[in-house]
Amino acid sequence: MDIGGNVGLGCYQFGLVLVWSSGNRKSQNYIEKRTVIKGAVIEGERRYQLWRIWEQEKPLLLFILLNPSLADADANDRTVAKLIHFSKNWGYGGFYLGNLHSFISTNPKRLEPHLIPHEKVNVSHMKEMKNKCEKVVFGWGNAGKTPLWLKEMITDPFCFGTNQNGSPKHPLYLSYKTPLTPFKYK
Repeated sequence: MDIGGNVGLGCYQFGLVLVWSSGNRKSQNYIEKRTVIKGAVIEGERRYQLWRIWEQEKPLLLFILLNPSLADADANDRTVAKLIHFSKNWGYGGFYLGNLHSFISTNPKRLEPHLIPHEKVNVSHMKEMKNKCEKVVFGWGNAGKTPLWLKEMITDPFCFGTNQNGSPKHPLYLSYKTPLTPFKYK
């Protein structure tokens, strides 16, 4: 990795093998076997990237939310679990997850002392993830305006719909049937 930091990687196989016997003949049937590539770039109290990829031959999404919670290279949180479901429903092979703020916190109110409008390391990671993905989806909730650096980097973003203040809705409490819509900068 050329940006610096700790990278966590994991490869996990999920599957189910059924074995049954019919007379003297034994047979096996593999219902489904998938390898999920899981990883994250974490440095101290900051997470710059997280990814979950289950079908490498399919296009990937980049989700940009507000700040990282507790998900890491091994563990999903509720938001990551929701993003997996959305991505699979839409036919994607996986996703990368970046955030406007890299500070890890389960409480976005803790961000205030850590607000860095243009965090160079985070921006570098965002560019790297964007180059790997077909589509970018915003979802940081009622957190205010889109940073200028993001407007310059992402020209055709999507979202889960917008809040009354025009910010992109956070995916956690949305229906799995929520469609993607183009996000309009203000």
